[in-house]
Amino acid sequence: MSRTAPAVLDDLERACVDAETALREQRWRDCDVIWNRQRRLTHELELAMTEVATGTPEHKLALKRIARVAKYREGQLKRLQAFHANIAKRLATLGRYRAYAKTVGSPGARLLDGNY
Repeated sequence: MSRTAPAVLDDLERACVDAETALREQRWRDCDVIWNRQRRLTHELELAMTEVATGTPEHKLALKRIARVAKYREGQLKRLQAFHANIAKRLATLGRYRAYAKTVGSPGARLLDGNY
């Protein structure tokens, strides 16, 4: 027997909060598990919504909650993309420093050569 849409939405909202906590604490393995759980819950919600009659107050409330979850998850995605861009920038800078450090001890290397 499948669960009701409100019950699945409760679990999905809880999973979003868990993902937020894991993101803030940079627990990436936990994020992976939580995102997989969210994917399964989203599929379960899709099935549960077929049981809710269109136009009923329950359906309207479920749609509002779904929109809120979608907006929340979109915010998480934007923050994660910004974090990713920041890390990429740091790694690129580190790569330049390492390349420069390799040329410092080589013969004929000068700072103005651009060989770093």
